[in-house]
Amino acid sequence: MNKTMNITEQISKRILEIQRKEFSEEIWDQARACLLDYIGVCTAGAKLLQVQNEEILSRNLDNCKKCTIIGTENKVDPYTAILINGWNGHAMELDDGHRFGMIHLATVICPPLLALFENDMFSKKQLLRGIIAGYEVAVGLAIAMQPSHKQRGYHTTGTCGTIGAAAAIATAMDYKEKEIKTTLSAAATSAGGLLEIQEDGSDLKAFNAGQTALNGYIAGQLGKSGWKGPEDILGGPRGMLRVMSDWSGQNIDWSNHFYIETIYRKPYASCRHSHSAIEAAIFLKKTYKFFLKEIKNIEVQTYKAAILGHNHKQICGVSSAKMSTPYSVAVALMFGKAGIAEFSNENIENSDLIKLMSLIEIVENEDLTKAAPKKRAAIVTVHLKNGKSYMKQVDFPKGEPENPMSKEELEIKFSELCSFAEINKNKVSNIKEQIWML
Repeated sequence: MNKTMNITEQISKRILEIQRKEFSEEIWDQARACLLDYIGVCTAGAKLLQVQNEEILSRNLDNCKKCTIIGTENKVDPYTAILINGWNGHAMELDDGHRFGMIHLATVICPPLLALFENDMFSKKQLLRGIIAGYEVAVGLAIAMQPSHKQRGYHTTGTCGTIGAAAAIATAMDYKEKEIKTTLSAAATSAGGLLEIQEDGSDLKAFNAGQTALNGYIAGQLGKSGWKGPEDILGGPRGMLRVMSDWSGQNIDWSNHFYIETIYRKPYASCRHSHSAIEAAIFLKKTYKFFLKEIKNIEVQTYKAAILGHNHKQICGVSSAKMSTPYSVAVALMFGKAGIAEFSNENIENSDLIKLMSLIEIVENEDLTKAAPKKRAAIVTVHLKNGKSYMKQVDFPKGEPENPMSKEELEIKFSELCSFAEINKNKVSNIKEQIWML
């Protein structure tokens, strides 16, 4: 990449490259898999938030009903559909992401693309191309800004996700370079999202995703407006990277791969930071078959970023449970799994689970902190009352590119999510077939 180009120009050029590139079948398949996974988690999220969504829809007086709320038969205006499909996609804590960028992706990139696709604005191939570009830009930008971006309290899904969503539209719609620059400028100045949104049992973390998807869509529409943006909205003196992070001026790395090849997908319905600990706990329970009443205490060693905001044992609701590593490990030990059903109001009030959670201590392991984010590892040790101890370390939990979910596992996850949403099995099979044939 030409080092004289500013960051906004670099991203614009990358979008233009993706518009023209013929990808390998493996990368097209990755885009299809991202779409399938998103449709699944969004469908389940629509069921989970059914009451809240119906309240929002009852206040929607717009007569333009052209875009589907995924997982339902409702068609509404694109703004409402994108907003709701964005937060539904993040509600289950089962959406994909990237560990180096610390960002969720499909839930902000797919809603605006699908709204435009449903209105025949571009082809199926362009839909997939937009997904690839959205992931590429959002992850590349997030990596350049991390970890200081998160340390400042920004929700990367909301900030870099807005740029990714806008870039996806600019790619799918074949925008020219000036239009891309305007789109990126509009996206950057509207990008936001604070991590405080996940504290105190708040349910509004998913709102960040919905608002991001909508902001990306609006920025994409502005790209055709003829408005002119600044020379470098991203890397300028008061640009996004300098204001929101400790970015030191380095170029974005596009060298080795497309970032859609390096994402993770989630098998467990909780914050990704807890997944290594969950997997270790499930392994120990299945391997050594001890009874919960035999446990004296449980130690979870992990990296520093996995502790801040994730070490609480006072669970204030389902959203709070999903953010808690002690709760996640407790359900893994009690049930041998950590899916949708395990993060329920009934389990939150389960006295045996609360007692088990009280035995869990989360501590920082400096070696694991140094290894992160290359490895987001955890070491779980279960100490029994009889003096025996069992330990398991997990460096790459299921779903990471080093330990990927297979196509079969992804389809099983999709079917389970649709089953939770009470979707007819024939319809589920039809959706899977249509997506794989895109």
